[in-house]
Amino acid sequence: MKILRLDGWDGPAGGGAQVYVRRVSQALDARGHTNVTAAIVTDPVPEKLEPVRVYLVPRSPARQALSGFAEGGPLTRFLDQVAADVRPDIIHLHRFHAGFSALGPWLGGRSEPIVFTAHDAELVCPVATLTLPDGTACPGGILPRCQFTGCEVGIGLPLNLAKRHYFDTHVKGRVRSFICVSHATQRIFENLGYRPTDLLRPMIPAPAEPTPTPPGPFTIGFLGRFERQKGVEVLLDAFATVRKSRPDAQLRFAGSGPVPIPAVDGVFVDGWVPDSHRWFDRIHLLAVPSLPWENLGNSPIEALAHGIPVVVTDSGGLPETVGKFGTVIPPGDPPALAAALLQLMDHYPEARATALAGRNWVQEEFSPERHLDRLLSIYAAALASPVRS
Repeated sequence: MKILRLDGWDGPAGGGAQVYVRRVSQALDARGHTNVTAAIVTDPVPEKLEPVRVYLVPRSPARQALSGFAEGGPLTRFLDQVAADVRPDIIHLHRFHAGFSALGPWLGGRSEPIVFTAHDAELVCPVATLTLPDGTACPGGILPRCQFTGCEVGIGLPLNLAKRHYFDTHVKGRVRSFICVSHATQRIFENLGYRPTDLLRPMIPAPAEPTPTPPGPFTIGFLGRFERQKGVEVLLDAFATVRKSRPDAQLRFAGSGPVPIPAVDGVFVDGWVPDSHRWFDRIHLLAVPSLPWENLGNSPIEALAHGIPVVVTDSGGLPETVGKFGTVIPPGDPPALAAALLQLMDHYPEARATALAGRNWVQEEFSPERHLDRLLSIYAAALASPVRS
């Protein structure tokens, strides 16, 4: 089977979705399939995500249109060339972001079946949260009501209205499967009329052996983008409380992003870690303090795969990443996070035993073999289904 993957990102670094694209492409190649990824981006591809065929667009949507990136322009010709080279049996869309004014009509004019992985809810909510700033559920549900709900959308509303219009007009009716990685996101897309959906858990390869407990000071880890939405500031506030009771505790950040990490005692920044297995060797537990809405998240699953205790927030699909083997707390609550961290630190042998049991669950629930079998069955169903208009 020949698969053309269409991805994209807005910024100098990709995220967990891009790591997944590379991982699943390599796994399918190993099974004899052909994968080619083409990304429409506002920044050059990070080296860690190569090989990817990239088309660079201006950050401003208005400049995209003025520069000829709309239908029939150079972006369309780029997509035509990639498709001519690949001759795909199926198109797998992972993002509908930069260059959408050309990408939408181009997809609508293709004959190949399309599947779309709903990595986040950005097509149905401009800030991908479906919650108000106070954490309560959004009563609006669709973009045109955003300005009446008190949500801090700002200037992003017109852009996201345009994105959804292009998607609904050109792409929605052509999608044979909206692939969702969590029940939480699946419910959102179904309730808003994006069907049919398929649940597909991520593929998380587990190490052959659990990570040994590291020596030295007790270390809390954070792995991901340094963004407000990821709860970075909440974690820093909680850690300041933890240090009052455990002054030797440490906090390690792995990743990058716009939120600056302060240079204070006990806080360390490791940057991008190409080998997360080695990085997990350095921490005792992982904190995933995301604010609403988090679609799923790979890092808590990876931590359990290493036998490392995890604290996650009750945000979107995050509780689904730990099942009964992790600690779940309310989002945006530094005192609750600090209390959970101290509880795990004070009862670490029990927490470690629970995480090791979670490792067995992860090896079954998120195994690469299970994921690939399920993905291939979705592709087969898409290829066999009639074209929808």
